[in-house]
Amino acid sequence: MAPAAHGQIKGSVDHIYHVPGGRYYNRTKNVVQWFWTEQDARNTGYRPSEY
Repeated sequence: MAPAAHGQIKGSVDHIYHVPGGRYYNRTKNVVQWFWTEQDARNTGYRPSEY
């Protein structure tokens, strides 16, 4: 299997990141940025989803 081209954490247009298994992960369709780690997302100015 080929390696993933990007991480699994989705960054939304609202600067909220969603992790796999999160309540809104599958609903987040307009992904503007992908992250490998939550720390990467926070370092870029994103905040975690509340759910």
